[in-house]
Amino acid sequence: MPNIFKFYRERIKDHAYRGKYFRGRLDKLAEMKSEVWPTTPGHSDGTVSEKNTSETAFQRALYTHPQIHLVGDGHATPLTWKDIELPIILSKRSRRRCIDLIGQTPINGTFLCELKYAKSGAAPPGNAVDYAIFEALLYYAIVNRDPTVLDKAKVYHPPESPRFSWKAVSDSRVILVLANDYYWTTARQGRNLERITNLVADIRKSQDIQVLLCSTPNYTFKPKDAPPGRYRPTLALCAAEISAVAKSFPTYRLIVSSD
Repeated sequence: MPNIFKFYRERIKDHAYRGKYFRGRLDKLAEMKSEVWPTTPGHSDGTVSEKNTSETAFQRALYTHPQIHLVGDGHATPLTWKDIELPIILSKRSRRRCIDLIGQTPINGTFLCELKYAKSGAAPPGNAVDYAIFEALLYYAIVNRDPTVLDKAKVYHPPESPRFSWKAVSDSRVILVLANDYYWTTARQGRNLERITNLVADIRKSQDIQVLLCSTPNYTFKPKDAPPGRYRPTLALCAAEISAVAKSFPTYRLIVSSD
């Protein structure tokens, strides 16, 4: 069985990944171990602070949208979100590293999704996509280490849990990195594109894990009814994005129906 943690430690030595942004946060994630501690998530109402118009709002809006398709590799397949914001390191800490979304398609099975979002004019550095890939890969490695621990601990949101099994996530050997178009801006340029493409291919070849890189249009968020000071975000296309078409990179595109 390929050792994902060993693969990460070798690849992170690349000069493109120097700095605390990579080595600090990712190294800590790679070293995390679970404790014997109850970690059943509470109820998620889908709302965010009225000041939040970025990644968390993006996450909630995608999760509650009724019809979504993953388009790529010659297929348009329905995508169902099974759960959201799930801790995979069992501990007594109030703030724990979480998987953004759990998705499922008829083709790819049940898989984890790492979500990123960039606002207009705030394109991330060229190696930000690499970071997201490594982060998703390490999350998968933690799940894959012993998925039965998460199933036994009932790490799902109520009600109607479990909606999926962590063993199914492990068995899929698929991870999804999903971000809006602004986030991919610098990743599409020159050496960044070549490096990311090679990293994805290397993960597939040496670890037998398929990395799906997927873009969405640059959505904004329109509020729906929620308690004072909070709102329930839903997706709204920016005017400039209504006629947008998928770029050649990333390979996959997330298509949502209109409300």
